[in-house]
Amino acid sequence: MPSFAQSVTLLRKNKRAIVDAFKAIGFDLGSDYENIKASDFPSLVYRSCGLYDICLACAKGSDKYYFTQNEWEILSATEQQQYVKRGLRVRADGKSFIIASTDLPAEVWGRNGIDVKWLDNNGISSVYRTYESKYQSDKIVEQFGENLPCAALSAIRYKAFNAGDNSGIADATEWALPAMGILCLIGKYIKEINIAFSRFWASEPKLSRDAEYWSSNETDANNACCVKMTSGLPMVKMKSTRLSVRPVAAE
Repeated sequence: MPSFAQSVTLLRKNKRAIVDAFKAIGFDLGSDYENIKASDFPSLVYRSCGLYDICLACAKGSDKYYFTQNEWEILSATEQQQYVKRGLRVRADGKSFIIASTDLPAEVWGRNGIDVKWLDNNGISSVYRTYESKYQSDKIVEQFGENLPCAALSAIRYKAFNAGDNSGIADATEWALPAMGILCLIGKYIKEINIAFSRFWASEPKLSRDAEYWSSNETDANNACCVKMTSGLPMVKMKSTRLSVRPVAAE
């Protein structure tokens, strides 16, 4: 019969094997995955099978908070004012990310004729499962510089709130232009996302179903990927085309 120490070691090995399996299939476990409890695994499996939840993402000081509709509505107006809204957190298909509450002005993806280094541009069929929004956005800006207008730069510079606002704090969220995999998820669950926006914002900052949104993926030196929300399917447009921009952040 194994000793207590041996049993603990075996449990840790089994947990590590399960965590590695989740990561191997592209599951976003966040930066604190070492502290995930074995009792959390059933909910993780459920999250991998579709839309898990959509919550209001807020900040209070340097801390992050998330509220379901019921949790938010039971707060008094005074209590709600203690939090600053950052966007919506979506957990679906094994991914977790924040969507900004507003579209930015339409922008070009970048300059035609320039192939961005470090990006996978093997064609539109290869970008469905790319989820590294921040990495790709940073590489685009690194390629074009900060003086050349581009959708990725606009997304990175976005702030949900500023220290000069009534919040008194600066938005520390690392915003980015969504990778194609994230943008396709947004298109897939646009109905549920827009319902959540209408519940948490009086001004209803919905995603436009008629708009085409840039992703941070390119297909070649002249073209980049976007998604038209009416279909939720990837499209290819010339980089010099001005399309809608909606920042996201990994969470």
